[in-house]
Amino acid sequence: MRSFFAQITLLGLVFALPLAPAAPVPFATTQRLRVIVDNDFGGDPDGLFLLAHLLLSPSVEVRGIIASQHHSAGFYGYPGTPEHALGKAAELVRIVAPDQAKHLVLGAAVCLRDLKTPSDSAARA
Repeated sequence: MRSFFAQITLLGLVFALPLAPAAPVPFATTQRLRVIVDNDFGGDPDGLFLLAHLLLSPSVEVRGIIASQHHSAGFYGYPGTPEHALGKAAELVRIVAPDQAKHLVLGAAVCLRDLKTPSDSAARA
Protein backbone atom coordinates (compact mmCIF):
# COMPACT_ATOMS: atom_id res chain seq x y z
CA MET A 1 0.00 0.00 0.00
CA ARG A 2 2.84 2.37 0.85
CA SER A 3 4.53 1.93 -2.53
CA PHE A 4 1.28 2.67 -4.37
CA PHE A 5 0.82 5.84 -2.27
CA ALA A 6 4.39 6.94 -2.97
CA GLN A 7 3.96 6.41 -6.71
CA ILE A 8 0.68 8.33 -6.83
CA THR A 9 2.17 11.14 -4.73
CA LEU A 10 5.19 11.43 -7.02
CA LEU A 11 3.02 11.43 -10.15
CA GLY A 12 0.76 14.09 -8.62
CA LEU A 13 3.74 16.28 -7.83
CA VAL A 14 5.25 15.96 -11.29
CA PHE A 15 2.00 16.66 -13.13
CA ALA A 16 0.61 19.33 -10.78
CA LEU A 17 3.68 21.57 -10.58
CA PRO A 18 3.52 22.84 -14.18
CA LEU A 19 -0.17 23.69 -13.66
CA ALA A 20 0.37 25.64 -10.45
CA PRO A 21 0.11 29.43 -10.85
CA ALA A 22 3.40 31.24 -10.48
CA ALA A 23 3.62 33.17 -7.23
CA PRO A 24 4.80 36.77 -7.48
CA VAL A 25 8.48 37.15 -6.64
CA PRO A 26 8.94 39.85 -3.97
CA PHE A 27 12.52 40.53 -5.03
CA ALA A 28 14.73 39.84 -8.01
CA THR A 29 17.05 36.87 -7.62
CA THR A 30 20.47 37.73 -8.93
CA GLN A 31 22.40 34.75 -7.60
CA ARG A 32 21.43 31.12 -7.30
CA LEU A 33 22.34 29.09 -4.23
CA ARG A 34 24.59 26.14 -5.07
CA VAL A 35 23.37 22.96 -3.38
CA ILE A 36 24.58 19.38 -3.05
CA VAL A 37 21.75 17.00 -2.11
CA ASP A 38 22.61 13.86 -0.12
CA ASN A 39 19.60 11.66 0.62
CA ASP A 40 18.51 8.03 0.67
CA PHE A 41 15.69 8.59 -1.89
CA GLY A 42 14.44 5.18 -0.74
CA GLY A 43 10.94 4.06 0.15
CA ASP A 44 9.38 7.25 1.51
CA PRO A 45 8.71 10.27 -0.74
CA ASP A 46 10.20 13.10 1.38
CA GLY A 47 13.63 13.04 -0.27
CA LEU A 48 12.09 12.88 -3.74
CA PHE A 49 9.88 15.89 -2.95
CA LEU A 50 12.96 17.77 -1.75
CA LEU A 51 14.85 16.89 -4.93
CA ALA A 52 11.96 17.92 -7.20
CA HIS A 53 11.60 21.23 -5.35
CA LEU A 54 15.29 22.02 -5.62
CA LEU A 55 15.53 21.05 -9.31
CA LEU A 56 12.55 23.27 -10.19
CA SER A 57 13.51 26.23 -8.01
CA PRO A 58 14.75 29.30 -9.90
CA SER A 59 16.89 30.33 -6.92
CA VAL A 60 18.83 27.05 -6.60
CA GLU A 61 21.55 25.47 -8.71
CA VAL A 62 21.92 21.77 -7.92
CA ARG A 63 25.61 20.84 -8.20
CA GLY A 64 25.41 17.27 -6.92
CA ILE A 65 22.83 14.57 -6.15
CA ILE A 66 24.25 11.84 -3.90
CA ALA A 67 22.15 8.70 -3.46
CA SER A 68 23.05 7.22 -0.07
CA GLN A 69 22.32 4.08 1.90
CA HIS A 70 19.25 4.20 4.10
CA HIS A 71 19.13 1.09 6.23
CA SER A 72 20.74 -2.26 5.58
CA ALA A 73 17.46 -4.07 6.37
CA GLY A 74 15.46 -1.93 3.93
CA PHE A 75 12.64 0.55 4.36
CA TYR A 76 8.90 0.07 3.71
CA GLY A 77 9.67 -3.09 1.78
CA TYR A 78 12.30 -1.44 -0.42
CA PRO A 79 16.00 -2.22 -0.20
CA GLY A 80 18.00 0.40 1.67
CA THR A 81 20.85 0.33 -0.84
CA PRO A 82 22.41 3.34 -2.54
CA GLU A 83 21.80 1.61 -5.90
CA HIS A 84 18.05 1.62 -5.24
CA ALA A 85 18.23 5.26 -4.13
CA LEU A 86 20.14 6.18 -7.28
CA GLY A 87 17.49 4.51 -9.44
CA LYS A 88 14.68 6.46 -7.76
CA ALA A 89 16.55 9.76 -8.00
CA ALA A 90 17.45 9.10 -11.64
CA GLU A 91 13.79 8.38 -12.45
CA LEU A 92 12.70 11.70 -10.95
CA VAL A 93 15.53 13.65 -12.61
CA ARG A 94 14.65 12.11 -15.99
CA ILE A 95 11.08 13.41 -15.65
CA VAL A 96 11.67 16.80 -13.99
CA ALA A 97 15.09 18.00 -15.16
CA PRO A 98 16.86 15.60 -17.57
CA ASP A 99 19.79 17.99 -18.02
CA GLN A 100 20.68 17.45 -14.35
CA ALA A 101 21.38 13.70 -14.75
CA LYS A 102 25.10 14.48 -14.96
CA HIS A 103 25.03 15.37 -11.25
CA LEU A 104 23.80 11.95 -10.03
CA VAL A 105 26.39 10.10 -7.92
CA LEU A 106 26.25 6.79 -6.05
CA GLY A 107 26.91 7.30 -2.34
CA ALA A 108 28.51 4.99 0.20
CA ALA A 109 27.05 1.53 0.84
CA VAL A 110 28.03 1.59 4.53
CA CYS A 111 27.27 3.87 7.45
CA LEU A 112 29.87 6.23 8.87
CA ARG A 113 32.11 4.61 11.47
CA ASP A 114 32.48 7.90 13.31
CA LEU A 115 32.13 11.64 12.67
CA LYS A 116 35.72 12.07 11.46
CA THR A 117 36.17 9.12 9.07
CA PRO A 118 34.54 9.40 5.62
CA SER A 119 33.26 6.30 3.81
CA ASP A 120 34.57 5.38 0.39
CA SER A 121 32.19 6.06 -2.50
CA ALA A 122 32.02 7.66 -5.94
CA ALA A 123 30.90 10.86 -4.19
CA ARG A 124 34.40 11.27 -2.70
CA ALA A 125 36.07 11.36 -6.13
